[in-house]
Amino acid sequence: AAYIYEMGNPADVGTAGAGLEVKAQNAGTVFGNPAGMMRFKQPELLIAAVPLYLSAPFDPSSGTTVNGSDGQTSEVFASGQIAYIHPVTPKLNVGISAQNYFGLSLDWSSKWVGRYEVTQETLIAPQLQPTVAYQVNDWLSVGGGAGLTLGYVKEKKRVFNVDPAR
Repeated sequence: AAYIYEMGNPADVGTAGAGLEVKAQNAGTVFGNPAGMMRFKQPELLIAAVPLYLSAPFDPSSGTTVNGSDGQTSEVFASGQIAYIHPVTPKLNVGISAQNYFGLSLDWSSKWVGRYEVTQETLIAPQLQPTVAYQVNDWLSVGGGAGLTLGYVKEKKRVFNVDPAR
């Protein structure tokens, strides 16, 4: 499995996520900087999709002891995020974000050389994060939230059979 951070936050474009914790440019701040929600005086909504392409070839070496074909899996998939900030009072904002925080799905051939390790693997982790922010004074805001994550893992592999006739 792999961790893919891209949350669809346009404030990250060109910065590789550097400094995300101090930015508060759109509703995506609910996820990475809850205290920054206090910069918003009106409701803010972010809906984002991030298309992704994965190519994972596997070439066995000459020392491989299992017969089988080279492995190749390639997938086109998407990640996304929905985030919303709502001002409650001039000193209190609430927010919520929903995203698939990390995950991956791979489908290798049932004849590939690594079939006794894995042929299919799926890890999905949707997350809901409610947050709250409070402005203590003109120069200090605090915020926090709880990332509620549900994990789903599924793996398939072949069983080595010593009798090839079976």
